[in-house]
Amino acid sequence: APFMTLVYFTTMKLMADIMAGLYPARASLRKLWARATHSAKTKFLPTMMACYMIWPLAHIVNFALVPSDFRILYINCVSILWMAILSARASSSVGDPMLSVDESGGGNGADGGDSGAAAAVAMPTFVSLDLVHDPIMLTI
Repeated sequence: APFMTLVYFTTMKLMADIMAGLYPARASLRKLWARATHSAKTKFLPTMMACYMIWPLAHIVNFALVPSDFRILYINCVSILWMAILSARASSSVGDPMLSVDESGGGNGADGGDSGAAAAVAMPTFVSLDLVHDPIMLTI
């Protein structure tokens, strides 16, 4: 699960950026790859924490309570829920680098420095269990 989770987030970010036309030039392929891997790295730990909260419990319920005739149906329903969680995490912009990237590598100031560059903003730590808007999003 961990390896494929990284592959999933990386490819989803690559495809989203390519389809959005953010990096059409060949010279910016490194930035495209850097954005995709950064996105995967920032979303990996919270996603794996949610994975290890959902799947062991789902299998305990499956083998302890669900009749054998309905086990595959039950796991398929849990899988649909898990795919919804992955999709919501992949499309969220939490932890992504800024959308406006300075292509020249320099700052936006008149002196060529970084006086116009945006400062990094620390993301708050929160635990949300609002299943309607934020399905089991855990950012710790």
